[in-house]
Amino acid sequence: MILYIQALGISVSVLATVLILWSLAVPTKRIWPSNEPSRRTTALVWAMTFALAVSIIGLALLGWGQADLPLWLRIGVGLPLLAAGNIVVWREAGRFGAKQTMGGAGVLLTDGFYRYSRHPQYVADIALCVGWFLVSASLAALPVIIGAIIVLILAPFAEERWLEDVYGNAYRDYRQQVRRFL
Repeated sequence: MILYIQALGISVSVLATVLILWSLAVPTKRIWPSNEPSRRTTALVWAMTFALAVSIIGLALLGWGQADLPLWLRIGVGLPLLAAGNIVVWREAGRFGAKQTMGGAGVLLTDGFYRYSRHPQYVADIALCVGWFLVSASLAALPVIIGAIIVLILAPFAEERWLEDVYGNAYRDYRQQVRRFL
């Protein structure tokens, strides 16, 4: 079971990485964010996001306690990362709405957590991944978590070209004032 879930999570991470690299190399035909968001693109992104999340959580639970991590690290660092990651992701996704979160044009947000990071949702998702590893101490989840973190680090590079195309000078000014991650 663990190998099947790992294969799913790693496959999704590799596919997402390829799609992001394609979007960087060929911005006129980018997939993320799409130049023309469609139900198909939205379904693909949600399916991949769901598959990665379920893979990480499932592997974390199935491999619970495999790594010999001290309790203070698991609880004292892992739980706060899970809590903070969830707060940031859901707060900002709620402000955007589903359409804009999935790459549809909307309002350029520069307040809230966006005062500190141009991509707080990606930073928070990385915190969630690290938090899941620390809390679960699951070596089985680690390859998928690493793959997910690679995707989360690469995605903003593709997204920033799109943001500049959509928001122009407003985004360029914002980019000069706020760091990409932290």
